Amino acid sequence: DAKAHLISSLEIQRREGSSRTIANLFESLAAAEMARGQVGRAMRLGGAAEGMRKRIDVVSTSPLHRDISQQLEKVRQSAEMQHDWFAGVSMSRDEAIRYALDELAEGALSGQGSDAAGL
Repeated sequence: DAKAHLISSLEIQRREGSSRTIANLFESLAAAEMARGQVGRAMRLGGAAEGMRKRIDVVSTSPLHRDISQQLEKVRQSAEMQHDWFAGVSMSRDEAIRYALDELAEGALSGQGSDAAGL
C-alpha cells in the first residue's frame, strides 16, 4: 500500500529529515488520500506541503509533485476545500507531521472541514 510506505518514510524523516523532503511526503500523502476518497484530508496535507515550502522558501521542481499540485488545485476551488487547504497551510511542521501520522485529532485543527468523498 502506497500510503503505508509514505507513512513509514515520514516516520523515518520526522526527526532529522529536511523540511523539503517532508513537504514532498505531505504532497504524496495528499495524492494517496485523494485516491482513497479522503478529499478533506488530502487538502489539509497538500496545504501543509505548501505552507512548509513557503516557510523554507523553496519550490518543488519534481514533475511528479507538480502533477500532484495541479490535481489538488483543481479540487480546492470550493469554499469548503479552501478552508481545509488553509488549515493545512497554517500547521506547524510538527503539527502537520502528527496529523499525517494520525496522531493529531481532526478536531484539534483550526479548520474542521469534511472528507467529501462524493466530489
